[in-house]
Parts: sequence; structure tokens; C-alpha cells
Amino acid sequence: MNSKKIQQITLLFSGLLLGWLALSSKADAATYYVAQAGDTLDKIAQEAGIDINKLASDNNLVTSRHLEAGQKLLISTQTNGRSTPTSAQTSTTNQTSDDVQAALTTLGNQVGKTLYNGQCYGLTAWYVDQLKGPTMMGSGHEYAQNIGEDYDWAAYGWTVTEYPTIDQIHPGDVICWEAGGSLSPGIYGHTGVVKSIDSNGNMVTYEQNAGAGQIAYQYNRTYNQTRIKSVIHKNGSTTTTNTTTNNPSDGLATNDAQAKEWIAQRESSGSYTAQNGQYYGRYQLNLSYLNGDLSPANQEITANRYVQNRYGSWTAAQQFWQVNGWY
Repeated sequence: MNSKKIQQITLLFSGLLLGWLALSSKADAATYYVAQAGDTLDKIAQEAGIDINKLASDNNLVTSRHLEAGQKLLISTQTNGRSTPTSAQTSTTNQTSDDVQAALTTLGNQVGKTLYNGQCYGLTAWYVDQLKGPTMMGSGHEYAQNIGEDYDWAAYGWTVTEYPTIDQIHPGDVICWEAGGSLSPGIYGHTGVVKSIDSNGNMVTYEQNAGAGQIAYQYNRTYNQTRIKSVIHKNGSTTTTNTTTNNPSDGLATNDAQAKEWIAQRESSGSYTAQNGQYYGRYQLNLSYLNGDLSPANQEITANRYVQNRYGSWTAAQQFWQVNGWY
């Protein structure tokens, strides 16, 4: 990024998908192959049915280059008539009724303010009040981990899911973490409201009495950070579903898709959660650019906008990076 001195980040590829990674279904878009132990450019070119010199040129390599396991290579689909296996793409699905979306927006406007008693319970109670749910403050209950069982949620049109899976958590849900984890080291547990969640379990939440103190604040959490005891979902008759596929090459010409992936590998080894000081994610964007939303989908959108505004294309950004060591 501008004025940034790059520090090379070494990341372990934990759970890296091996084999073909098709990042677009378009005939002229980019497809990538993740090298495995023993792979050579010649072997990959033969398997893909393309010329080795083109494969080397597309990836800025020489034909004799030794490949490391985990190295990602661009495979042009323009010259490859074969279909390649595809991996599941990361997606972010937002399912919120109109009233929940309005309450979320209102809650977001309270960031920096103290809601009710300043405790985590107070923020959740304030949010539930906006949706005309059960009155929580003054009810005599105080254990955040037990919110799902302390009230008759069904009577107010809510559904409680205990120990939810990732796909059972939605934007607008009240979330209750079990006591004893990193987010709730005491006996009470912890609670907040889910702003967004992706299919990998990366969440943006609103919480109170957490790292920023006794004010409403936005946090980035992961599904496994602390055991989730329950989520409470406001049922709605009007549901808007907005699915965004985190496809780095979507809508890009092959040369720009290649340049984008080239930058991502050098900035973060392709990790959406890599952090180096104030720079975060797959493209090591300044945190201020992401505006609190660290989801992969927002990283893709923000990176494309940044590069378009500053360089005009990912190819031009790559050329700048090659000269300066940053972009």
C-alpha cells in the first residue's frame, strides 16, 4: 500500500486445498492450480493440455523453475479444452428481514456510546428492545451465556438455536458465548449481535464491555474463538438474501486476474486473515480502508476499488509493485 514498507510474511498453509482451484466459470477467466510435492512445470503443462512456455510466461517463471508445494499457478482456460475440478467457493450470505436490518443499522450508529448499564448484556438488551422482544434489563437475569434459555423467545417471534453450526448463524442474530472461553473468561459468558458472517465463520459483531471498554463497539470474531452456546434469530416474513461469491478473478481479464493473484501471494500468501500492523488480509489493505468489515467479500471489493482508483488496473499495480516492492 502507499507509503508502506513491506515486511515479508511467512504463513503456514493450514488446510490448503490441493489440486485445481477454479476461480471462475467464465471461459476466458483465470483458473489456478496449487502445486503438489514432485510437480514440475512440464508435468502441469501436460496435464492441463497447454504449452509449457505459455505456462511459464503466464506465471513469470522459467521452464526449469523448481516448484514448491502450495505454490499457485495460473492456468489459462482459453487454451485448455478440458474441464477441471472445482473447489467450493467462499460465500457470504446475509439473511435479514427488513426490521432486523433497520435495527442493525441503528445499533451501528450507537458505536462509541454506552448502552444501558455498559455491560455486554446491556447492548443485547438495547438491541432486542428495538425489535420489541422480551424485556431483558431489570428481569433479574445477568448470565449472558443463558440468554437463550432465560426468556420465552418464541412468544415474541424469535428462534433459539443452541450450539449452532456456522450456517445457522445469520446477520442480526443475538449471539451468546459460553463462559470460560477467551471472550468470556469469567462465569457469566458474553453476548453481542452479529453484523455479518461468512461461510468460514469469520464474523463482524457489535459488543459492549469487551476490548474497547463499556461502549458499543465493532469487533472481528471467528466461529471457534469461544464456544457459542446459542444464537437467537428474529423471524421475519420479508427476507432479503444477498449472496456474494469471493471470487478474486470475477469480472477480470486473464492478465489482470493473474496480476491480482501475483500481488496477493506476495502480500499475504493468499490469506484473508494475515495481518502486519495496520495492514490486513489477502491484499494487505490499510485497516481504515476496510472500515471495520474484514470479511473476504469486502476485501475483494475494497482491493478492486483501490487498485482501479490508484493504478487503473491490476496489471499496472503489479508493474508498480515489481519496481517498488509495494503497491
